[in-house]
Amino acid sequence: MMLSVCCNQFRLAQRTLLPQRCNITLAAVSMMSSQQVICQSFSSYQSQSDDQVVFNDGENFTDEQQQSPHINVRLEAIKSAGMTQLHNQTQDIISRTKQPLFEDADLVDIYGNKKQSIAQIQEAARIESAVHDALATYASRYNTFNVKGQVIDVLGVEISPDLKQARVYWCLPRVLDLKGLPSSKLEEVVRRMQKILDERGGKIQGIVHSRLRAYYPPKLKWVAAEHVSKDLKRGVSLEKGKKKWI
Repeated sequence: MMLSVCCNQFRLAQRTLLPQRCNITLAAVSMMSSQQVICQSFSSYQSQSDDQVVFNDGENFTDEQQQSPHINVRLEAIKSAGMTQLHNQTQDIISRTKQPLFEDADLVDIYGNKKQSIAQIQEAARIESAVHDALATYASRYNTFNVKGQVIDVLGVEISPDLKQARVYWCLPRVLDLKGLPSSKLEEVVRRMQKILDERGGKIQGIVHSRLRAYYPPKLKWVAAEHVSKDLKRGVSLEKGKKKWI
């Protein structure tokens, strides 16, 4: 009797608790499934995020290696404009330096000779001074180059472009008044003195060389200029004796 009652109670309790246990089990299973889904979703998201970060980092690193340095467009424009301006100015300077400083007409004299350079002018001044001193020295001892007791005058000196020859333009002494002499007589005196200079002018050449012994001075060639009287300025008749250098 007692055993029957106990069995009935057990069965009743089992019927009562079984649905609750099932509900609890189902709830637990449902909760576990939800947690598992959440975990899987989180894991999937984390994996995707990690992959994306690694991918982006790798991509950025590769791009930095492949990309050229950053170019400043404004700076490059300024540099380009500056280079263009510098090039134009350089070409302008080059074109200006190629142009002659003087006109062609100013480069030659009326005889077709190139006008004297600075070196020619300086050498002419040295030779003229040396010739004056040489004539004065020689005339103090000899009267070879004298006319009526007066030494001939030197109007000027012209130097060849290669500085190897010098034309010494001379005239009869200007202290003498030779206007009263006939032209034929005057020409005869000039011709005779020119012959003396051609034959014995080496004496003056030697004195000039000794005075300018620091270098080899040009060879002297005596050229008779038109007579210049004492009332005329020095050198006015020099142009008539000028010729082209050969």
